[in-house]
Amino acid sequence: MNWGGAVIGVLVIVGVVSLVWYTIAKERAQALEREQRALERGWAYSRSGGLYSLQGSEGGASWTLVVHSSQKNRPAKSIWKADSPSLPGGVVAVGSKAMAFFLKNPLGNRLAQWGMRVSVSGEDVTRAWNRLVEGCEEVDTGDADFASRYAVLATDTAQARKLLSGEVIRAVLEWDGRHKLGRAFQGEVEILWSDAGLMVTWNGSPLLKPDDMAGFVELCLGIHGPLNRGW
Repeated sequence: MNWGGAVIGVLVIVGVVSLVWYTIAKERAQALEREQRALERGWAYSRSGGLYSLQGSEGGASWTLVVHSSQKNRPAKSIWKADSPSLPGGVVAVGSKAMAFFLKNPLGNRLAQWGMRVSVSGEDVTRAWNRLVEGCEEVDTGDADFASRYAVLATDTAQARKLLSGEVIRAVLEWDGRHKLGRAFQGEVEILWSDAGLMVTWNGSPLLKPDDMAGFVELCLGIHGPLNRGW
């Protein structure tokens, strides 16, 4: 009998079991910490499969955050929503430079119109993007660093400038700089303000650490707060 091979086999099995146990224990510890952090802030935390959710209410407005888990070194989507304040009849969208180029290009605009007809992103989001496709303008925020990373499209320039104060721009850039996924991918914040309310999306590293989840909520509340209080 090859005792050396048997010992190696046992060690491999022990190593795999230990790694699985460590991964499960780490996730359980993070889940408990996320729940405890949420309770401290008066938020509700829940998990269903690969979705992690927070719910809360600040300034009289209720909001939800849904975090999608992801494989290592792959971007994930985290979506924060508040139903109010709404922007009746108007839309302001903040996203990638490619988004603006696509919508301003005649062919891209037509493709966007087609895409909205088959979109499964939700009726409220579809309505907002249809308005952008029908007619919008790119807004200059006056911040060169922000303009190098993001484009702002709006049906009304004044509404976009009210949303994107200097404080909000700095907060988005700070978040963007601290949360990156590998060397090949840099996360992006997306903001959509419409008659359905305010939606802030993070396409980047999964926000599974308690500090990351809480930090993103703070970013979103910083964007939302001045709007909810009025101008």
